[in-house]
Amino acid sequence: MIEAAEVELRIGKLQGIPALPTNVEKLITLTLDEEVSPRKIAELISIDPALSAKLLRLVNSPFYSFAQRISTVTQAVVILGISSLRNIALSISVLDLFQNRRRLRSYLPRFLEHSLASGVAARFLAQETDYPLPEEAFMAGLLHDIGTLVLFECLPDLYPEVLNEATDRQVSLMETEVSMLGIHHARAGELLCRSWGLPRSLELAIRHHGDPNLQWKKGNRESDLIVLTRLASLAARALSDNQEGVKIKAFCQEIARLLGHTEEEAQQILETIEPQVQEMAGCLDIRVPNLKGVFKAVLKASHVLGETVVKFEQGKKEMGEAIDGLKSTERSLRNENQQLQNLSEIDGLTEIYNHRYFQKRMSEEVSRALRLTYPLSLILIDLDHFKNVNDTYGHVIGDRVLKEFASLLKNGCRESDMVARYGGEEFTLILPNSNSKGAWGIVNRMKERLKHHNFGCTPPISLTFSAGIGTLLPKEKDKSPHELILEADQALLVAKKGGKDQICFGPAS
Repeated sequence: MIEAAEVELRIGKLQGIPALPTNVEKLITLTLDEEVSPRKIAELISIDPALSAKLLRLVNSPFYSFAQRISTVTQAVVILGISSLRNIALSISVLDLFQNRRRLRSYLPRFLEHSLASGVAARFLAQETDYPLPEEAFMAGLLHDIGTLVLFECLPDLYPEVLNEATDRQVSLMETEVSMLGIHHARAGELLCRSWGLPRSLELAIRHHGDPNLQWKKGNRESDLIVLTRLASLAARALSDNQEGVKIKAFCQEIARLLGHTEEEAQQILETIEPQVQEMAGCLDIRVPNLKGVFKAVLKASHVLGETVVKFEQGKKEMGEAIDGLKSTERSLRNENQQLQNLSEIDGLTEIYNHRYFQKRMSEEVSRALRLTYPLSLILIDLDHFKNVNDTYGHVIGDRVLKEFASLLKNGCRESDMVARYGGEEFTLILPNSNSKGAWGIVNRMKERLKHHNFGCTPPISLTFSAGIGTLLPKEKDKSPHELILEADQALLVAKKGGKDQICFGPAS
């Protein structure tokens, strides 16, 4: 048996897989800069025409379902956010990196099918659980088994034997890898991500996604991402189940244990994800088999078996009790579905609306303002030097400050206004029937309240923010929601570059 240390040494010396394209390495580095502008990110992505084309095709697909077409990379960065665009661009680049590896040809289709399905499942589950970075979850799902490709590259003669051994004996791949190599693919994937300089949260998700003892800790982003990655991998396997529902059952049991979902809800998740995998594959020029036929057949067989068991058990009870139980279950499911719908629109930390709901509401408010011919203002707010708060007081206090600031914004607005978390320490206000002057008055009052707010820390926290205002006037019939967002964002950039702690207007306000 080869020693684990020898395998890790070979991974460190690999010349093929660890070399990310230069522009992607720059993208990872650039997005760590809190002051970086969306325009600079867009310029870097645009250097690669093929990457830009795939990115725009993806964000304009039904997978994202934006109300209006996104025509430039700059628009995509502003609307989705820098972190999300980085994760999408990196995911596309990683897929392209492996497509032409000759020694992987026999294994690559199966790998791409499973990885793509896992990425789509992770993003869907992130949205369902209100995880704040769904594109990060997508990338974790996409890359969680990347260690298998690493082991293929550094052990081209031995690793196929490992795969065959695991298949022939019907045992866990990780157990077989440890037995024959001294290291499993999750550890290999962790080492690769570390060499690429990816966030620690992704390293941990890849390293621990096979742990059967995980627990869901709502709000702990690192552990939540690991759980989402594990569930996504099980969901992908369930979609290609050809073993009489064994993998479907495994997914249903694990999502019930971790998130409390019923079997019906779990199967509904699988049926929702399957067409999204096909949609994503088409956008990224990846061929995956149509899983629907196999999945439906196995699911039907599983249902038949389940119904037989249920009938046997129900025979011991009175028919009236069974009907009452079914009615009670139906009511509970309706209530849970309504609660899930509410959670999908609320930011888990600040308890105000999230970015996803903001995009939906923005389109509605622009349409209403133009129809009723009143002005509409949009304000983008960015807390100045917020990183200093986390560095000085810690992330627990930083999260509390964000929550209190969100409350200040909400209490300072009118009942008709909407407050949302745009991402990180950025917030946004939608002000119906308010011109630029009125918007300035509202946001200026909030600046004063923030300066005098006591966050209860020693030494006291002194915070300011920069704000950009964009305004839609009734005569501007052709201005889109995206253009209004860009106008406010440009004004925010002017405020930040001008020394921060300022309120600036967009060019059309």
